Amino acid sequence: MYKTKLELALEVAVATHLSQKRKGTAIPCIVHPVSVMLIAGEVTQDEDTLCACLLHDVLEDGDTDLYGELEMTGDFGPEVTAIVSAVSKDETISDWRKRNEAYLKNLKSADNLAAFIVCAADKIHNLRSTLADHQEIGDSLWGRFNAGKDEQKWWYRASLALMEEKIPDNKLVIELADLVGQLEAL
Repeated sequence: MYKTKLELALEVAVATHLSQKRKGTAIPCIVHPVSVMLIAGEVTQDEDTLCACLLHDVLEDGDTDLYGELEMTGDFGPEVTAIVSAVSKDETISDWRKRNEAYLKNLKSADNLAAFIVCAADKIHNLRSTLADHQEIGDSLWGRFNAGKDEQKWWYRASLALMEEKIPDNKLVIELADLVGQLEAL
């Protein structure tokens, strides 16, 4: 039976995130990668980029013994795997700040336009969710995360700075800047 790459990417994402929920909520985790794909779809119709949006948390949050880079490359090719790898945090780094600094360094050195689009869309969706949740529950929101409000602000400022450097004219950067400004105002 014929399946498009996007259909297969959705199936892999659903299987990977099936029992997961968004931090501190009852929202199924799969909502996030689908939202990231929809946001990225505002600026690209590139199939590999959209597949990477759906798969962007698979290597980071999934069981890589069951589905890792090798399987991803076999199913989607080296370009999709390179995009996903560029936007995956190294979970072997236990210190939150160092893990996030390593993420930014890895992404910057990847110099991959599609990865910057996936990153910007990911940060946009996360910030939209964070700001909406903060409006509902206030500062208790920060207890959901491995780092508090000031560290979250640093993370999004640093991510925005990289996106401004790498894809300055992309409309996602404008929205991300607006959302970071809203976060800073909290």
